Amino acid sequence: MPRKYEFGLTPWGAYFIRAMESLADQARLKRGRSYAANGNVFRLSIENGVVSAMVEGNYKPWYDVRIVFKPLNQSERTALFRLINDDPMLVGRIAIGELPAELIDRLRRANVRLLPERWNDMRRSCTCPDYGDPCKHMAAVYYVLAQEIDRDPSALFRLRGVDIFSEFQAQKKLIARDEVELLPDPLPIDLVRPWKTSEKMEALNFPGIRAYDKTILGLLPPPPPLAPYDLSSALAGFYRDIDQHWDRILELILPEDELEERARTFPQSRIEIHLFRGEKSSQSKKPFITAIRASGKKEKLSALEAVRLCLAIDTSEGSLGYRFLREFSRAMRSIIAAKAFVPDIAMYDAVKKGKRAGGTFMRVVWKPALFSADIRSLFALIEPLVPVPAFIDESDAHGKPVSNASTLKVVKVSVAPREKSRVPSAHATLLLLASDILSDIVTELRYLPSGVKDISHPVTAALFRNEEANVSSPVSYPHLTLPTIYSV
Repeated sequence: MPRKYEFGLTPWGAYFIRAMESLADQARLKRGRSYAANGNVFRLSIENGVVSAMVEGNYKPWYDVRIVFKPLNQSERTALFRLINDDPMLVGRIAIGELPAELIDRLRRANVRLLPERWNDMRRSCTCPDYGDPCKHMAAVYYVLAQEIDRDPSALFRLRGVDIFSEFQAQKKLIARDEVELLPDPLPIDLVRPWKTSEKMEALNFPGIRAYDKTILGLLPPPPPLAPYDLSSALAGFYRDIDQHWDRILELILPEDELEERARTFPQSRIEIHLFRGEKSSQSKKPFITAIRASGKKEKLSALEAVRLCLAIDTSEGSLGYRFLREFSRAMRSIIAAKAFVPDIAMYDAVKKGKRAGGTFMRVVWKPALFSADIRSLFALIEPLVPVPAFIDESDAHGKPVSNASTLKVVKVSVAPREKSRVPSAHATLLLLASDILSDIVTELRYLPSGVKDISHPVTAALFRNEEANVSSPVSYPHLTLPTIYSV
């Protein structure tokens, strides 16, 4: 018997569904819910309070749905940000990209109507011939919106014309918007002033992490397929492969004498974390590690190479940077062994990216499953140990491409007049490094879903080869969403 798909897995998603169900005819909503669960909603977008989507139809291939929500008025916006600014704990959680569920009740008590309370609070249209309100196509979009809110609660604010993280940052004058746009996408980056790394560092006792593959698969809707295969089936096979091969992928293969030499020198090296500042959509701008020996000799390592080396050496003594890398490597091994990581799938129009005209592109970044309290706790343990990262430019003073670590130019990120340069926070740095490692591991696994013969298929290339892929046909939206932040 097929699994019944549930919408509104988080308090934010459930909040949206309750609001919609209080306004609409239940029979029509039921038909829309079935449409959403069957993957009939495609290319959903939320921009400036306008929701648009393509919905598969019976008489025509597609119907266009458009829903326009009223923006929050000025008094509601003022009350929203006053509520946030008056609570230091809430400020801190929003600064790292969290929207706590208790904010729902606080907004209600502050008379901020985040969701429509009557039909005339939003304008709706569908190109189908059904004059009912809502038609099943609009109703399906409501449920897919709830799914998007489950994945990213900030979408609820975007429905009302508020990009809460950007506006919060702008109001607090933490960062300049144009600087954020230069950073890797789709990873969220918060910039802060450099911090002082603690000189006291002891080995951490990490909590045991249960296997998360069944939890992740349970969050996915049933077929129809994503391109040539169903995402749920593809990921089930992928996690089985990870379970069988993760220890082999993390193993460092070196001659014994070379490993002994590395074990003597690497732990004593000064460790620097480098993050690129450049065109945000570039896949080539990977973070990397530089190990600087006492002799001044530099060694450039990918994040995955550094993890393999630390796991192979497995000594707790060394420089502060090395001890951070060791604890981070142990944490990554736990995450990978527990299969506690998910693909974050972004779809975008090539025209908006300034590339060749036409086409929809797909990009995938594999991230730790931060919807898990286990993984968030793991990150929280490591964050105090993170060395301050450095931004590097993509060219030297003469505009020539940088060829090696010794010529890399450290740059200052100017935020505002008389402001000191800012760097990604410890949390953002961990997320960048972890996501880079996970994406490299996925690529090295060379997984090919069962029944798929074409290894070059764009969806396969994006999901399992770390490539930016041109998707020629629409992809069902429900099959592209997983909660990456919030508990379920």
